[in-house]
Amino acid sequence: MPFPILGSNSAVAEFAIDNSLRFNDADNPVLSRTPSSTGNRRTFTISAWVKRCKDDNVDEGIFNSNVDSNDNRFVFGITSAGNLSIYNRTGGTTYSLASNDKFRDPSAWYHFVCNIDSTNATEADRQRMYVNGRRITSFADNSPLALNVETAVNRDDTTHAIGDKQWETAHFDGYIAQHHFLDGVAYDPSYFGETNDNGVWVPKEYTDG
Repeated sequence: MPFPILGSNSAVAEFAIDNSLRFNDADNPVLSRTPSSTGNRRTFTISAWVKRCKDDNVDEGIFNSNVDSNDNRFVFGITSAGNLSIYNRTGGTTYSLASNDKFRDPSAWYHFVCNIDSTNATEADRQRMYVNGRRITSFADNSPLALNVETAVNRDDTTHAIGDKQWETAHFDGYIAQHHFLDGVAYDPSYFGETNDNGVWVPKEYTDG
């Protein structure tokens, strides 16, 4: 599904993403990979353009990794209440972030960015979320990430998945496009999108650094 148009706005991006991947919950869809070597477990960035197809009051994972369901797992996604959320459980301790804003509009494309950097000296900057270029600063839940914590992400013995939460039966239902996972860097949304002349956040081609 091409999307040079975001939601109901008719502004066209200079860089149009030609296709997106349709996740149909009824088909139990998932993309998964287990890394062959351990990456940076403290610093990484996730970016994706997302269009939901329904709001059926279930948690929908955009990206996750699951060592074990009880003590070590990570998910970036949308909660059953419609909040954008980071859920990071490490060694039995939960560090989480959930927006007050709800993202339930099935007509809209959203650009979501998750930025994790537990090495950051500023506690509030260790977990960051952005939507359409704007940093989310109002939270329904905010349990800051401890300094230098290693997450469940980038372990070489762990399945990483797009469009799934692994430990639950619900899958993402909608479209995901231009999904990036960047190991070892904490990048803001300007690497993946930009504001056009009409004031609309639109995609741009990602280039390393």
